[in-house]
Amino acid sequence: MKIDKFIFRSITVRLALYSWLLIAFLASVVVGFQMSHEYNHSKIVIEKQFKNIKNDYLTILSKSLWDYSFEYANLYTEVIKNLPFVSYVALVNDANKVISFYSDEKITKKEEVITKDFNKDNMYKVQKYNLSYDGIRVGVLHVGVNLHKIRSSYIKKAKDFAFQGFIKSFIACFILFQLFKFLILKHILHIVNFLKVMDLKVYKELKLNRPVNIQDELQLVVDTINSQNKKIFKTQEELFRINENLASEVEIRTKERDQERQNVINSARLASLGTMAGGIAHEINNPLNVISSTLSFIKKAKRKGKLTDERFDHSVEEIYSMVKRVNEIVEGLKKISRNDSGGCDTSVVVNECINDVLKISRLKIENSKIDLILNNLDIFGDEAVKGNLVQLSQVLINLLNNSIDAISELDKKWISINVKKENDFIVISVADSGAGIPEGIRSTIFDPFFTSKEVGKGTGLGLSLSKQIIESFEGELKLNSNVKNTCFEIYLKHIV
Repeated sequence: MKIDKFIFRSITVRLALYSWLLIAFLASVVVGFQMSHEYNHSKIVIEKQFKNIKNDYLTILSKSLWDYSFEYANLYTEVIKNLPFVSYVALVNDANKVISFYSDEKITKKEEVITKDFNKDNMYKVQKYNLSYDGIRVGVLHVGVNLHKIRSSYIKKAKDFAFQGFIKSFIACFILFQLFKFLILKHILHIVNFLKVMDLKVYKELKLNRPVNIQDELQLVVDTINSQNKKIFKTQEELFRINENLASEVEIRTKERDQERQNVINSARLASLGTMAGGIAHEINNPLNVISSTLSFIKKAKRKGKLTDERFDHSVEEIYSMVKRVNEIVEGLKKISRNDSGGCDTSVVVNECINDVLKISRLKIENSKIDLILNNLDIFGDEAVKGNLVQLSQVLINLLNNSIDAISELDKKWISINVKKENDFIVISVADSGAGIPEGIRSTIFDPFFTSKEVGKGTGLGLSLSKQIIESFEGELKLNSNVKNTCFEIYLKHIV
């Protein structure tokens, strides 16, 4: 930061300018008061002068006029004219004739001073003295003082003093500013520049560019800054060390938390599968019984010689169909029950996930005599979403299990799986014929360990874990409270 760029924003410059204006103003006010006082004093002196003229000169002038001693009259008239502040003197005899006149004014005719219109603008303060001798009027003495001239002279003097004070105060303030800039301001700017570029990672000592080390206020500021800079540098080093340890600790804790979370998810998934284990075993056992019966039939028919090619092909086709059914169940179990690492930056085809889930859950749904309704799978089922197949299947199984448990005792039982597209999301909704979630617990159903099931039938981790899983896909799991039945919606990012 250079001084020439800083100068017009500087507090120092503004302070010097304001000081200069204030001093000049105060000087002008003082001069004004002084001139006013002198002018008023002059008026008092004039009044005294008029009294002195009356006391000292009227008798002499009266006798001079009585004796017709005009030489003496002229002499004393001139003396009166030379008194301070007197502008003109006119001595008039009893015949109203000016016999003696002295003036320093530009009066063209001496007779005009005794006319009525002479002082109509009140420029002069005129004092008239009647002259008499032994009670006989012998003349009039006119003495005039030009107040306008006196007033103008004081105003001019005040302006001159004010201008001189203005210039003197400006020069004084300018000199003081230059001294302040040389002695203080440049060092302040040096300190500011040091603080602006100071690097907390590298300790650097602040030094003033002065030939000697003067222990003044500036040096006290510098010593304080250097002391605090040392403390900051040491604190910064300690913070860097703590941050490194903290980053390492956070990384370890994060890995541990992710592993614990994954273990909980896997445990919950296996628990969900465990609730359907009986149904799955029955689903596998039925095809095996069919295969066993078909093979027994083939064996007996062959022994009796009644195994025709048509019967053989039909039996083989039936066996193949049962094997395929068992294989689908096993593949679905393998996909859903494998211990996944929880990666969330893969894509999942909606139909593939729903089909895998239904291979596991369909039998439980059918055994509970629940109608299954699938909507829009043919329209949006082939769309891909951001997620993980195993974890998304876990969420759907959990929602289906909750629906099955919730409506198992109802007369009218149905579960609906619907797929739709909203903006940049694919929405999978799982609804059932239940009356919905009571308003009093809607805000807590996603809390860990919250459950509305009987003791021993729920851990309260299902919806909480499901919400965490969907949010890890940058999606959202929420309850749709705008419909009369129970409906949960899974929002997943659409991958084009």
